[in-house]
Amino acid sequence: PTESLTAYDFYMKGREYQRVQSDSANENAIKLYGRALELDPDFALAHAALAQVYRMGVQRHGLAPEWLDKALEEAERAASLDPDLPEAHLALADVYGEKGWLDKDWEARSRALELAPNDESVLVGVGWGHMTRGRFDEAYPLMRRAVVLNPRSVGNYSNLAFLYLSLKEYEEVESWAEKGLVIHPDDPQTRNILSQAYFRLGRTEEAIAINQRLQSMHPETLQYLHEATTMAWETGNLTEALEYSKQAYQLGRATDSYCLTRYAAILKETGDQTEAERVLTEALQLADSWLEGGNESHWPFFAKARVSAIQGDSKAACRWFRQARDRGWPGPGPGDLTGFPSFVALLD
Repeated sequence: PTESLTAYDFYMKGREYQRVQSDSANENAIKLYGRALELDPDFALAHAALAQVYRMGVQRHGLAPEWLDKALEEAERAASLDPDLPEAHLALADVYGEKGWLDKDWEARSRALELAPNDESVLVGVGWGHMTRGRFDEAYPLMRRAVVLNPRSVGNYSNLAFLYLSLKEYEEVESWAEKGLVIHPDDPQTRNILSQAYFRLGRTEEAIAINQRLQSMHPETLQYLHEATTMAWETGNLTEALEYSKQAYQLGRATDSYCLTRYAAILKETGDQTEAERVLTEALQLADSWLEGGNESHWPFFAKARVSAIQGDSKAACRWFRQARDRGWPGPGPGDLTGFPSFVALLD
């Protein structure tokens, strides 16, 4: 992939950080891929990897939305340098998916699978494409095949654990997560999935302990704040839920409608109606900006459904929800969509 051994070494170190999926690790991965490209500007794999960490930075780590355009530039650069590189097409697919360009997303995933039908990362990437569309039966054999190809990858077990988490089969989640943790006992992604399963299995203290440890190791990471909010809210600790959701809101307000609507719902429940309405307006503005940008996915409609539900308009919420389902929302039903009780009560 490159004649520079030093560039390749930076690339491999970047991959190690990329797997961690915390704010600081993502930042380190960006720096390492950048150093690899300084040494070899035509290193296509590094361009594809840089696209992925830019995308993840926007999705999970608080980077501004314009970094998604930079991710697209890097993915396109990788594909132009090596049109037969599966990782380039996966990077394009993931960026297209984040933008809500669903047809382009699937076309790029299909191309990657044509190029490398037995490549572990391709199987996982196409499997995730199926999962985001709610096609879990089609995702499973691809994810399972990835485990067979590389049984030493903790990420492969984590992917299967997440699949079963989406299906609410929590004993299976525990089984697959524990297999992965034998390989990498401190893998944060797998620990996070396991904590969610423990919480749903009624093992609340264990779940909260894992989440608190993850937060101490990777502070200000959105996904851990989301789970902390859920656990605090559903155990009746509104004060903690408000604090966690406020932190998530401050980190993700520019790109994550879930941060906005969760924070608004808790504000409303704690009696701050004025601030809740202000935040809901932000959520609607974000959803409208997605639609104006050509987002074809369920996310803008799902965001509008949550806003309507929090405002008490169940008819509008159901209408927006139906449109989200028509566009591929993978959730099994309205009662499983948000993680907070007010929305569930309105839609049930």
